[in-house]
Amino acid sequence: MTARALRPLKRYRPNPRRHEIDETATADRIAHTGLLDVVTRPERERWLDLALVVDDSGSMLLWQQLCTEMHALFERLGAFRQIRTWGLRLGDGRTPMLSPRPFGASRSLVPPAVVDDPSGRTMTVVISDGAGPGWRTGAMEAQLARWASRGPTAVVHALPARMWRGSALPVRRWSVHVPQPGAANGEWRIRDPLLPPEISPFIGTPVPVLEPAPRELAAWARMTVAGGTSAALPLWDPRAGREGDDAPDAVSSDQTVRQFRRTASPEAYRLAAHLAAIAPLTVPVMRLVAEAVPWSATTAHLSEVFLGGLMRQAEQASPDGAASAGTRSFRHSQRVFSFTEDACDILLDAVPTAEVVETARQVSALIGELMGQAPEFTAWLTRPDGTDLLPEHAQNFAWLGSALLQRLGLTDTEGQDWVEPPPVPEEEPRRPSRLAYPQAPWVGYSTRPRSGWFTWQGLSARDPKTIGGYRLLGGAPESGATSVYLGRSPEGDSAAVRHGNPYAESAAEATSDLVFVEAAALARFDHVCLPVLFDHEADTAHPWTAVSPVTTPTGGRVPHLADVVVEAGPLGVEATLSLGQRLASALAHSHRAGVVHGRLSPGHILLTGDHPVITGWHRATIDGRPPNAGADPARPADDLRALAAILVHAALGAERPAPRYHRDSDTLEDLDEAAWGAVSSWPPTWSAVDAAVQAMVARCLRGPADTPATADGVLALLRDRLPRQNADFAPLRDWLSASARDLVGDGVHLRTPPRNSSRWEPFGAQIPVTPEQAPAIGQAPAIGQASRDAADDWKWLRLPGDVPLPRRRRRRRRDPLPMVLRPRPDGLAGHCVVAISPHQSSGRSTVAVQLASALAARASAARGARDPVVMLPLDRRLGVVGYRLRDPDAATVTARFSADAGQVPLHPDSWVTLADSRGAHFLYALVPADGVLRRDTWTCRRRVDWLRSFGTVVVDAVGTFLPPEESLRGLLGDVDHVVVTATVRQAHLGAVQGQLDWLSGHGYEQLARTATVALSDVDVSAVGGDAPGAAELFGRRAGNVRVIPYDAALHRGGLVDHARLDEATRRAFDDLGRTVGAALDSARLLGRRRGR
Repeated sequence: MTARALRPLKRYRPNPRRHEIDETATADRIAHTGLLDVVTRPERERWLDLALVVDDSGSMLLWQQLCTEMHALFERLGAFRQIRTWGLRLGDGRTPMLSPRPFGASRSLVPPAVVDDPSGRTMTVVISDGAGPGWRTGAMEAQLARWASRGPTAVVHALPARMWRGSALPVRRWSVHVPQPGAANGEWRIRDPLLPPEISPFIGTPVPVLEPAPRELAAWARMTVAGGTSAALPLWDPRAGREGDDAPDAVSSDQTVRQFRRTASPEAYRLAAHLAAIAPLTVPVMRLVAEAVPWSATTAHLSEVFLGGLMRQAEQASPDGAASAGTRSFRHSQRVFSFTEDACDILLDAVPTAEVVETARQVSALIGELMGQAPEFTAWLTRPDGTDLLPEHAQNFAWLGSALLQRLGLTDTEGQDWVEPPPVPEEEPRRPSRLAYPQAPWVGYSTRPRSGWFTWQGLSARDPKTIGGYRLLGGAPESGATSVYLGRSPEGDSAAVRHGNPYAESAAEATSDLVFVEAAALARFDHVCLPVLFDHEADTAHPWTAVSPVTTPTGGRVPHLADVVVEAGPLGVEATLSLGQRLASALAHSHRAGVVHGRLSPGHILLTGDHPVITGWHRATIDGRPPNAGADPARPADDLRALAAILVHAALGAERPAPRYHRDSDTLEDLDEAAWGAVSSWPPTWSAVDAAVQAMVARCLRGPADTPATADGVLALLRDRLPRQNADFAPLRDWLSASARDLVGDGVHLRTPPRNSSRWEPFGAQIPVTPEQAPAIGQAPAIGQASRDAADDWKWLRLPGDVPLPRRRRRRRRDPLPMVLRPRPDGLAGHCVVAISPHQSSGRSTVAVQLASALAARASAARGARDPVVMLPLDRRLGVVGYRLRDPDAATVTARFSADAGQVPLHPDSWVTLADSRGAHFLYALVPADGVLRRDTWTCRRRVDWLRSFGTVVVDAVGTFLPPEESLRGLLGDVDHVVVTATVRQAHLGAVQGQLDWLSGHGYEQLARTATVALSDVDVSAVGGDAPGAAELFGRRAGNVRVIPYDAALHRGGLVDHARLDEATRRAFDDLGRTVGAALDSARLLGRRRGR
């Protein structure tokens, strides 16, 4: 993802000193002159070199991995002729010097002038955290100004952006104009984004400070190579970094800790206490402690502690004497740091002894895991017959057991041997008497396991040990009317076993009914996000069910959504949309099977790296029958309302409440939509949330035109917004943040039934019984009673372009590389056809896809497919301009676009097409998983204008273009033909008439008079539909009317290929293509096309 952001740097330039044979020009000269002559041309080479300067001061030891990853990234990028890496040595009042090896012990330092390149073909990138002494004294300001005057120069800030203000690298955003590609920073023109230069001038040399994130790096890379463009970039403000640099008065350790507590995050303060318990320590040991603490600690938290004024380098031993021998072997990365004694006392008062001992035990366990696998980690091992002496400040920070000692070949070591881990002291959390910051919250003992791991509770004396042949290994922490255990069959297969809880307040009969309800519900499911019923005895005195477990390979529990939101924070836009799509797909499947969950909540959604899994079906409503007699049955709309609250909870964080249910009636409480944006923390209002998330939540609450919300409606909304997924969902981990991925870990949903589950074979997906066959109240649904549902669960995941090109085209392609679409040779713009609809569920997308296919077939027959037909969806509010595609291979992509077209948009190489069986091209954007899509009106119009330079464009446009929406011409420019889609329902025909009337009266009279109305029979001659009458009605208002018959392939498969349609449907769409094609030919004769 970061490599893709830096891809614009991959440019070439001719080398005047080296030449190569120009085969094409040589062949042309021989053909024209008849003389055997050779034509040469300058070889193409990478246009820049890279000087990677790594600040190797003490605090940068924490960021060695980042520096290594950045170096590897630049090498794999292949954008530079050569890469030279230097270490930056900074000192108080001294000129910065460079070493040939960062973080090395080399004493051969060279002046920074070795990086200077008078030709301007060297890019300089500095990686630093801004904590070294030279950043505040002005030494680095002068040196960066020198490098920036000779070539492109930037600083990659190692710290997270929230910590920049406290470092010596604060930034301020300026508007930057680069006059030419690869221009030196000294040639840039800088101005304030808002104020005139007279009021807010820029002083100094501009040096961008970048966060090592794709978005920031991409903006800088684009601006560096584009030339003649302007963009807003964060530039170093050295004067702000030097404010308040006067040496502070000596303060006590108590005051230092108070100051640190006021400025540091709670996680950093808590981590400082654990580090103080093990100090003195080296940077590798600090990383071990951060890994061992019972919460998610990052390198940024370590940096807060390291730079917070608490730590200092430990005193070295005397140069003479035996103690000095222990310091000779210390490498540069093994510098020892410690806290003052008073600071240690204050910090240790903030955590109980039990937690500190547990951390030390985890450090010891991690050392065992790293044995032989971490060459950068070195440590002393205490041994009486050792050959070296430890420094005076050294002390133990971990213990090795006999197994590890034997692995090291030390079998005769005397001393304490940990056959069992040391016991954790029993200690009640108490409020310490010496808090460094009186208003600070109490940092007490955490019962949370290590990041990414959740455990099953041990079995108590009253828990059963076996159920139905399954040996129970542990229980879920939640308990109620039923209990859930992790069980293992005699063959070694795992399952989640549920049975009635005899100690629950509910009656035994009620708990048995709940187990029966789960068996009846799961028997109807066959979906990756829903459990699989393995085995059951639901009609006995002690009923139980065994279902597919959601667990880790080692038998641990996976977190549910509530855990992840609390621990890792909001999921983000793309993760929330993907989660909503998967949950909506599972609910659509269950609702088609006649099962309504009724109590959907974040605690019932388990997260794995692949999919979420919805649990808790023992209280479901099946075929309209509630789980408890006398209760109101849950409706599908209840699940959708709960899903809306869950998505708000996931997108905005734990401060937004998850759905709540009335305890007595099991019904969902009213949702307070106004409170979703009322909390003062981020985001300040609901309007600040991404428009796609808002639209998804709104579709969960209400359908189009105030119709009831459905899960299929949510899937339809998200189809064009999320990447292509024709067979299955992309792994959920691709969308999660790093902290959320750590929590989810390697959990999996084991859906494969046990090997000898002979008593029960799951029936798979089921359909609900019809209303005429609905069971009477009080009649229990039979397990596996309904027949299998043949509905296509992947309808809303299928995008067009999923078949290879026709054979006659494949023979022309001699290699698997995609073809290249080039602009029309006459330089004129192609046609633009837009499909619109005044109401939802009109078949607009289907009509647009099949129309493009028909136009492509017509063009191929008439002109040999000289001009391509490109189809794209467009929904500016959701950021949809074309479909989305991730990680394509050469065999998948049909064509790419030539970059020499006129109005080329940003990143033309990120746009490709996939073709159908008739040669129609469907536009796809290659975007990262977490790419934020912002499409304003100007960007959308520029994209359509660019595509028209290649051929005919068919746009599937969301919206009616009636006020207060944006105008049709403003979004798409000159439109040659409009196709209005609608169903044959009488209630929808009036909206089409109103659409045409409005277009006629507001400057689109010609478009309305020549428009084509496509009437789709989407539900087998719907009640109230009159296709012949509608055709006669619109025949007097529009140019043509075409009726599309009902087709089961479209109804169940979505955007399928033309070849999969029924014969009658294919003829209808071909007729529609001929009608629209004839209208476009007429427009060409009348000279209406732009550019004539």
